[in-house]
Amino acid sequence: MVDADARLLRKSGKTVGGYNCRIAVDDRHKLIVAEDMVQDGSASGQLEPMLTKSSEATGTARLIGLADSSYFSGSQLRSCEEKGMEAYVPIPNHAIRRGKGGRFDSDDFRYDAQDGTYICPTGQRLTRRRSFLNKGELYFVYHSTAADCRGCSLSQRCLAKGRSSRRVQRWEHEDVIDRHRKKMSAGASLMRDRGALVEHPFGTLKRRAGMTIF
Repeated sequence: MVDADARLLRKSGKTVGGYNCRIAVDDRHKLIVAEDMVQDGSASGQLEPMLTKSSEATGTARLIGLADSSYFSGSQLRSCEEKGMEAYVPIPNHAIRRGKGGRFDSDDFRYDAQDGTYICPTGQRLTRRRSFLNKGELYFVYHSTAADCRGCSLSQRCLAKGRSSRRVQRWEHEDVIDRHRKKMSAGASLMRDRGALVEHPFGTLKRRAGMTIF
C-alpha cells in the first residue's frame, strides 16, 4: 500500500519522507495557537505566514513574534513590517558579513542614505555602478575608484588580491536589515524566552510518541 499523503522532503542535502512542521505558542497561556506543515525543507519562508496565522488565531493585529535563526529572511522581515508585526529573529552566521583574510567587511562601510553612496573607513565614497537580480531580489553594486584606492594606506586591509578598487553590494531593501540588526542588539534577551515557549511542546509530543524525531 502507498500512503496518498506521503511526500518526499529535501532537507540538509538529504531526501526523507516527511513534512516540515511549524508551530507558534503564545506566551500568556502557553498554548499552540497556529500550526502548519510544509514541503519546504527550510524555514526561511515561513516567518510571515506563521505570524499571520497567529495573528488571525489570537485576534491580535500587532503582535510580537520570536523565532530562531532558521527563519531569518530579509524579504520575510519586510513583509512582517508591512503588516505591523514585530519580529525578533537572530541573524545566522552565514548572513553575518565578515571580511576574508582579515580585510574590512561590508559592515565597515557606512551607507549614506541622503546621497545614496557608501563611505569607506578612510572617508572615500563608493558610488552605485550597476544592479543585478538574485532569486528575484534586486541588488545594487557600489564601487570605489582605482585612484582613491591606489593612494590609500589601508588598501591591503581592504582590497582582495588582484583588485584595484573595492565593491560593496546592497539589497534594495537593506534598510530593513539595518533596522533589524539594531533591534536585535536591544532585544537579544527576548530570545531566551523563545526556547522555553516553543521547544517544550515539540519535546512533549516526541516523548509521548516514543520518538526521537517528530
